[in-house]
Amino acid sequence: MNHSFKENFAFLGWNTLADGSGVTYYAGDVIDSLNDNITLYAQWAEMVSEEPEVAPEEAVEEPEEVVEEPEEVVEEPEEVVEEPEEVVEEPEEVVEEPEEAIEEPEEAMKNQKKQLKNQKKQ
Repeated sequence: MNHSFKENFAFLGWNTLADGSGVTYYAGDVIDSLNDNITLYAQWAEMVSEEPEVAPEEAVEEPEEVVEEPEEVVEEPEEVVEEPEEVVEEPEEVVEEPEEAIEEPEEAMKNQKKQLKNQKKQ
């Protein structure tokens, strides 16, 4: 038999029916009854390419895998130490005048005389 080849197809064997539902003969099989007129149909399977062919203008480049390490951001808490306002109130210096009044010289003399009289009476 003459084996034909089809581009992008794989030859599977021969079958007695065109749709492949008859008796299948594979390469190397022996057919015993060649006395009868038998029609055999080639059975083909389309080969699937693992990478589909794409026209250059349709080609899509796979993006490079970019792994960015996250920046480690550690925020230090603001340390706010508030110094207490030191308020020292100084006491007002109050100078009290003595209750003794300064007497006029004439009155002072009269008072001294009275005191002397009182002392004598005692």
